[in-house]
Amino acid sequence: MPVDFVIDQKETPREEAIEIIKCLAIKRIKGNKPSIWMIAGDSGEGKSWTALTLMMLILEAQGLNPKDYLKDCFIFTPFEYSDKVNKILFDKEMKKVNVLILDEARGLLNAKEWYSYVNRAISDINAMSRGIKPLVIIIVSQYSGDIEKGTRRTLTYYCKCYRPIGHRVRFSITRIWLDERDFDNPKIRRRRLVGLLRTPNGNKRFHVNFKFNRPPKELSNEYEILQREAKGKLIQGRFKMMIDNLEKKFKGVEERAGGIAEFYGKNPETLRTLVEYKKGKPRLKKGILEAHNIKESEGKLFEKMILEKLEEGGFTDATV
Repeated sequence: MPVDFVIDQKETPREEAIEIIKCLAIKRIKGNKPSIWMIAGDSGEGKSWTALTLMMLILEAQGLNPKDYLKDCFIFTPFEYSDKVNKILFDKEMKKVNVLILDEARGLLNAKEWYSYVNRAISDINAMSRGIKPLVIIIVSQYSGDIEKGTRRTLTYYCKCYRPIGHRVRFSITRIWLDERDFDNPKIRRRRLVGLLRTPNGNKRFHVNFKFNRPPKELSNEYEILQREAKGKLIQGRFKMMIDNLEKKFKGVEERAGGIAEFYGKNPETLRTLVEYKKGKPRLKKGILEAHNIKESEGKLFEKMILEKLEEGGFTDATV
């Protein structure tokens, strides 16, 4: 089995973890190789905090202050996508910044929208980063099915987060590779990372799993503020769109109901084809909605408005 990284033994596990991340991400960048990480896991398992921790470790290892670039490195919604990608690739002030994170927006987009967005984004950023500037691209999403099979082949690492209640986040990394032993039917596979630890007593192979604490408060608090602001704008926009659509919908129903009521008011002899009484209460006859091309979801509102219009016109039980 191939070795994915080689590190020297350090005094603490944290120092060794930093060295591993540097090998997996920064050494690839220096070799002009981008890397695409997918961080998956259920809601609340620590995916975004883990992405934030990775960003912090990668930037700090290159002598950069993560807080200065937090807003630039995280893409919280599709609306930010174009501006932030262009900035990190072409802005001279961002020359040394090489981390870009697509934070999960599944809760704000429907499944089809999220699927389309995340797959298009991975393909675009990967292509541009290869030709312009190698990046560490981190995708935060719930599960691998959010990425289509063709795009999945471009992943470098597939990661999982799990956070037991009251404990630190468990973070595992697997390497994606293409099994071409059957040339006509290649398969995407995963394997655990294998490292080589150099110690005074010799070299030792090992598999790696991480345990991450919450990122420093000054960083995590700033992240949460930026996330709320960005996603709040999207929620407000969606809410306004919903209200506008409802207003248009009900305005259309009102106009149709008023027009039909006015027509029948002018032609009282036809009212019997519209209304019937059951237990002394007026209601629309069966088939009226279909005859007037009224959707079932609009039926109750339509009936209410028709009966109100008829009552206003004095077309009571006696007149009908």
